[in-house]
Amino acid sequence: ANISKVFQSFNSTNGEDRIIFSWVNRDQQLVVNSHFGVLDNPINVSDRDYVKRALAEPWRITLGRPIKGRLSKQWVLPMSIGISAD
Repeated sequence: ANISKVFQSFNSTNGEDRIIFSWVNRDQQLVVNSHFGVLDNPINVSDRDYVKRALAEPWRITLGRPIKGRLSKQWVLPMSIGISAD
């Protein structure tokens, strides 16, 4: 829940989120979103190319191809970075 608040602090304050942050767990499930908070039903993102590259190359910023957001229903340009505590 706290990570959701941190993500929300990066969003614009005019009511329109330009950047939406999400947190994906080790099982490649999107579990936290800066716009929707902690999701009741995590979304499987294991099919997303940018997730695969973030897992393969931790700490390297990766751009994905434009996709229609599963939550926002708008076209987005995804960017990811694989962060690991291991």
